[in-house]
Parts: sequence; structure tokens; C-alpha cells
Amino acid sequence: MFQAMDKIQATGLAPETTTPDGITGEFTPGQRDDALPCPNSFITIRVLSRGMFGKVELVVDKRSGKRMVLKYYDKMRIRMNEFLREFQISCRLAVHPAVLITYDKPVENDRAFIFVQEYAKQGDLLEAIPPHQGLDEDRAKSCISQTASAISFMHKRFLVHGNVKPENILVFDTSMTVVKLSDFKNTQRQGDTVKKKCPNVPYTAPESCSTVINEGYVADYGQDVWSFGVLLFCVLTGVFPWGTATPEDTSFRNFSHWQKRRVNVTPMEWRKLSSKMQKLLRKILHPKAERRCPIGEINKYMNEQWLETEQEPPSLREETCSLDSTQEVAAMDELRQMLARHGVVTNSNSKQKMQRTDEWVQTTCRQALHTTGTNA
Repeated sequence: MFQAMDKIQATGLAPETTTPDGITGEFTPGQRDDALPCPNSFITIRVLSRGMFGKVELVVDKRSGKRMVLKYYDKMRIRMNEFLREFQISCRLAVHPAVLITYDKPVENDRAFIFVQEYAKQGDLLEAIPPHQGLDEDRAKSCISQTASAISFMHKRFLVHGNVKPENILVFDTSMTVVKLSDFKNTQRQGDTVKKKCPNVPYTAPESCSTVINEGYVADYGQDVWSFGVLLFCVLTGVFPWGTATPEDTSFRNFSHWQKRRVNVTPMEWRKLSSKMQKLLRKILHPKAERRCPIGEINKYMNEQWLETEQEPPSLREETCSLDSTQEVAAMDELRQMLARHGVVTNSNSKQKMQRTDEWVQTTCRQALHTTGTNA
């Protein structure tokens, strides 16, 4: 079964509950969270999200009056070198226009290490995708092209993001002319061995699904490519293609059979996508990581149609009508032959029919003239 996007629980710092404006939790200005207090140079507006490592908070800088985001990491749950590693990667990648800006002065207090980042007013992409519907094609193309550019930028620097998903893509305007990739906590260098920390989710590549928690696996670009493919499907349809990329998952098993051409029937939700997009996703979501196309391949499809139109093309309708007419004629001939075998003649001679009609008209006219002459 395809799973609604709002049913998947996120991990880490993802929101738990959401208010109408896409914000979680309500704090009045000046109110503090005693567990992880806000630094004195900022005023807390509200908490955006909470997670196992800390929280994300919307604040105002007292000096500039500008809205910013503070990303807290509880010192009891993370080591300083881990914090600094993510901070350095975030700052270095922020030169790309589709990567969230992390300001170059981290903040620290007794309880937490803190990033200062720019604020995305529209929240994350997961909140923006209508469940069971997806985005319209124009906004989808804008969002996906920027995300692909950011991930490709990382890959050229030998970095694997490791957690590509809608929650980690932040939206700055409703038309999605500006979206930015964020959260580099799981980023690793290509080829590094890392421990698996989270259970399998729809974005987890098949080769990673077989790895158990705390077992090591090799970070690879193909894992980002797979996650990007699932993200692309979610953006266009508003549902996840499967729960996990494992043979036990019925939806994934059906997709695998279709992808390998073992069956000709396209899975239901995939029918919303154009043939071009289906072709691209088959290449992106290849079961073998080394055979997945690079994320930049999406650029070749920007001028193609991504979603299938509901109305059937006229040419196809004409072919269908022509085919139906041919079949109807054949059926009528078969019926005539069957009736003829039983002595019923259904064929007519057009010449004889015209002759009988002329004779009937002439006879009728003569009768009329005769009647008129008699009355006179």
C-alpha cells in the first residue's frame, strides 16, 4: 500500500505537532525554555521543533531586529567534535544558493551548542506537499531543480548528504522559487564507513536496508540518488512509494517487478507520472547503486512533461475510434454470415434498391395524376 506522507514519523529534530503556520509549540516573546535557555543576545519567539538531540527555535536578534533560527544541541547528548564537524560542513556548503545559510559564529551556553541559521518562513517541504495530490508541475520543477543542484554540489566535493528528505528542504516562498537543503548531521565523505543509527524509512536505499542498527556501511553517492528519487516521487504524488525498500514490502516488490519488466502493468500511483518521468525514476531507483544515474540527469528532463495529463490526446482518441469502427464492421459481417446460414438475408443490392425506389415514385405520381383527372 502507498503510505500518506503525513503518516511517517520523522526522527531527530523533525516537528512533533504543527500549528496552522507550520510552527510547533507556542512561546510568547521573552519566555524561556529552562532546559536549553536562549542566549541573551536573542529574544525567543517560538519553538519550531524538538528532537532527541535538542530543539530548533525562532528568535529575533536584539541588535539587528532580524528573525533567525537557533539550532540547539544538548551537551549531554552530543560531543563537541560532532557539533563542530556539522557546523564546519554547514558553513562551507552555504556558499551554494540552494543550501541553508549557517552564520559563521556558533553560540554556546552551559547547556547547549548552538547554530545560528537563516529563517525559512514557509517551513519545510513536507508541510508544503498536499497529501495524496503532490505539487503542481511548475513548483515541483522549481523545487527539485534547486535540490538537485545542491546535492550535486556536495557530490562534486566528495560529500554524501546521508539524509535527503522533504523535512530537510526548507521553503522560503509559496511559489518555491527559493528552497534550500539543510541538516548535514549525517553528512560523510564518499567511501567512509559509518554506523547505521536510524531504522529503515522510505528514503533508505535497498543496500542500506539490509544493514542493522549500529552495523557499519559505506557512505556512497548512490544512497543520496535513491533518496532523491523517493523525494521526487513524493513531490509529484503526495504519497510515499513504499514503506521500506525491502522484498517484504508489497509496494516495493510490485515496483521491482515492474522496473525489471517482469510485469507490464504500471503500479497505480506511478500512472500519475508521464512516461518520461517514469523512465527517469527507473534509472534513479535502480536496485544496484552503481547503475543509478547521477542526480544531474534531472536537468535533461526540465523541459519534458512530468505529470500525465488527465485528458486523452486527440490522436489517441481518433485511433481508438478507428479501431472500434473496424471491430464493429467485422462483428456485423460475422452476424450477417450467421443469419445467412439460417436463411435470413441481410445484404442489400444498392442498385436494386434505387430501382425499386424510382418505380415506387413513378407509380405514386401516375396514381396521383389519374385521380386528379377523374375528379376534374
